[in-house]
Amino acid sequence: MNKVVRRLLGACIGGASIHSGCRRRAVRRLLASGNVLCLFSHDPALPVLERQVRWLKNTGFRFVSQDEVLGAVERRGALPRGSVWLSFDDGWQRNLTDVVPVLKREGIPATFFIAPEAIRIGRVWTDFLRREDRSRIGVFLAMRNDERRARMPGWVDAARANGRANRLLMTADSIANLASNGLFRFENHTLTHASAVSCSAEGFLREVREADSEIAEWTGRRTSLLCYPFGLWNADCEQVLRTNGWLPVTSDPGMLSLCEGQRPSRLPRNLFYDRMSLAENSCRSVGAWLRISSNRLP
Repeated sequence: MNKVVRRLLGACIGGASIHSGCRRRAVRRLLASGNVLCLFSHDPALPVLERQVRWLKNTGFRFVSQDEVLGAVERRGALPRGSVWLSFDDGWQRNLTDVVPVLKREGIPATFFIAPEAIRIGRVWTDFLRREDRSRIGVFLAMRNDERRARMPGWVDAARANGRANRLLMTADSIANLASNGLFRFENHTLTHASAVSCSAEGFLREVREADSEIAEWTGRRTSLLCYPFGLWNADCEQVLRTNGWLPVTSDPGMLSLCEGQRPSRLPRNLFYDRMSLAENSCRSVGAWLRISSNRLP
């Protein structure tokens, strides 16, 4: 679907959800439940982020840090009603100009999930695929991780030869600088932005451990969360993460409940889109308009 048409359609459906009262009822349920709203994005444009933050604050939500969320998880306790934990995937370079200034100005804590190899090279591996290969990305996501890693140098060389290798992600130095600010945390997104379904459980654990080591070098802190690249996960990978001390974070929608006296097995997150209207993003954020799907695979 054409991107302009897609955005207009999303704005129209979002507007209808607002005018019909769906968004208002979803906000009321969420605030009454005491559940935590976990939101994430990738590379949101400045106006998109500012409108989302302003709407949340004006609607009665408050932003909390990763440490506050994990503290409540460990204590089996609750956070104040209307708590929002914000995170961003991949560490896009434009986050430094469009995201970080807003967070600093508003005093909003946030977590960035990064894959160290992608940070060193400057792009996630999918950005080095030829245009015709991107249309069949599923083939590469299903490819064994060691095979995909073996092909990576060739993809990078070809992209550089064709002028398609300019940096899109933050540098290690910018990450180290941001990590010195108490508002920001950097967490694990595997070493190479690896699809969990293309790895054995042991291979996936190696990816996570190697990423943890590099992130600790840059930030001075070990990681405690693992966000699944591409949102793909399965029971084997989840088990090995929990056994070795990482709490999994998914891209599956839902609200984080801390009121049931049980430690959640994973942290769900609701996506707000990088370029979509406030009508669509606000409805998606609070569950008034939620996709009925899961990224979990057998």
